[in-house]
Amino acid sequence: MASHGPHFVVESRSVSRQKGISAEKQVSRQATHTEMPRIADALDRKSLDELRILAKNAQLPGYSRLRKAELIAHIQTVDESKLQTLLFPTWWQTYHTHVYGVITVAGVFLSVAFFLWPANNAIDSQRQAPANSERRTVESPISFADYARLRPSEKQSLFSGRIGEQFVWEGFLAETNGFEPGSLTGVPYDTPVSIEIEPTSSSSPQFTAVCHFGEILPTDSGIELALQLHLLTIGQRIRLSGELAGSPEEPVLKDAFLEAVFPVGE
Repeated sequence: MASHGPHFVVESRSVSRQKGISAEKQVSRQATHTEMPRIADALDRKSLDELRILAKNAQLPGYSRLRKAELIAHIQTVDESKLQTLLFPTWWQTYHTHVYGVITVAGVFLSVAFFLWPANNAIDSQRQAPANSERRTVESPISFADYARLRPSEKQSLFSGRIGEQFVWEGFLAETNGFEPGSLTGVPYDTPVSIEIEPTSSSSPQFTAVCHFGEILPTDSGIELALQLHLLTIGQRIRLSGELAGSPEEPVLKDAFLEAVFPVGE
């Protein structure tokens, strides 16, 4: 009698496992049964032309000569998850191309507006708020040009005491990484981008700093930054802020923020 005990326990566990698997299959079949009528109703409400477009997007062959009932049956052979996506797309899947199109048009408009904006307006603004303009030109805690002129030992000393602090530097755009300024494709989203700045506009090789923006997301602030980067020109003077990182001879501003962009040639 004692030899039958373990066998009974193993058999009970096997039966329980089979019941669990059967219950999962039953739930899956019930979910499928609830979704299929929804898909069938959605297909039945579509016109023949709409069904042909759907079949084309699903990359189904031989759909052009089928009647509506035959075409519906043909479309229902598509994988259910893919068919769900085609029939009930999310807002972003439906309108993301429109969003990118609006951003591109806005970038072109801002480019034209920038060059056509009367120069007198900028001069008047500077005359009306000279104190504010002076405040905005202050770099901290040391200007980028002054830092670049330091001896290596002085850079090391300042860097060691200031690493991780917020710096505000002005420089001239020397290089872009992850995007091409002024291109029709604009600045890509969900891709890390950065720029390199030089302390002067000289064309000779000189000291540079890398400013990392990280990944640009399709949010209000991300779209604004993408437009600003899209309008930049190599050699243009810009002001950025960020957390000091990298090394004394290869400084980096992490989580960079574009503080100001100056007219080309200034």
